[in-house]
Amino acid sequence: RDYNVTEVLAGGRELVRRYERATHEQQAVVQAAVDARRLGIQAPLSDRLLCAAARGHLSRVYPDDTWFGPVLAELTSDHRPQDRATAPLIPIPGPDRSRALGYTVADYLLQRLARERRAVRVPATTWRAFIAHTSDHGDLARLANSAKARLLYGYATPLFRRLADAGDGLAAMQLAWLLERQGHLDELRARADTGDRFAAWQ
Repeated sequence: RDYNVTEVLAGGRELVRRYERATHEQQAVVQAAVDARRLGIQAPLSDRLLCAAARGHLSRVYPDDTWFGPVLAELTSDHRPQDRATAPLIPIPGPDRSRALGYTVADYLLQRLARERRAVRVPATTWRAFIAHTSDHGDLARLANSAKARLLYGYATPLFRRLADAGDGLAAMQLAWLLERQGHLDELRARADTGDRFAAWQ
């Protein structure tokens, strides 16, 4: 009743069931991966990013990261015939196929969970993990714009600063606006003194 023919053939039903029956830790990792995608990170999601970001969705204390390896192995497992098409996380292989560059979320599960989670607040720990473990320029820009759209200037400002310092003029304009709005006049003056015309204008 809840799936059309194409979704059933694509394994959508099994993907959802596998997510719903997953452990708390497994769901935390999938949720972190979905949040990364819906906030604009398009690059392969690294082990370090997923582990750090998932901590924002955990409800218990984990003094180290030993919990993460078995969780990731299960989420990407294909030891059962039906799992090859329904693993929640899919490894993205490198050019020589010797290792995974990172992971992405299965398309159907991403579409469904992104819709369900579109109004869910992303935890501070998860935001900080995304900022710390993202390096792609386009991903940083999308992440910065996502933070600004949510009025999360504490996250948007350092992201736009990184982009502006790398020569992104649009980011420099956004940064100057944010600094002025938050009353950070000393940084505005300092940037203006180095030739930042957007900071000078503000």
